[in-house]
Amino acid sequence: MDVPQAGVPYADLDEVRLNCRVAGAGSAALLLVHGWGGDSRVWEPIPFAGHRVIAVDLRGHGRSSAPEGGYRPVDLARLWPGSTLDQWWPSATRWVHRW
Repeated sequence: MDVPQAGVPYADLDEVRLNCRVAGAGSAALLLVHGWGGDSRVWEPIPFAGHRVIAVDLRGHGRSSAPEGGYRPVDLARLWPGSTLDQWWPSATRWVHRW
């Protein structure tokens, strides 16, 4: 499994292709996850100067693929601490937007 980098918009995670927007630079990384029904664009108006920013579209949202199933909270939780995104960016601070 490859770590998404700036200019590489997708990361494959099992049966879903996640859109990952990686931008900026800095020693501090922010992992931004939108709420249900949104997508990574919810973070666009907020400046994060001095940070590497990773904004992810959840499965079936934004530009991520939409498999038939896997939308229960337990399925979406595979992206949380101790999971795949933690392996990709272990020291990132997480900001989560939830409705």
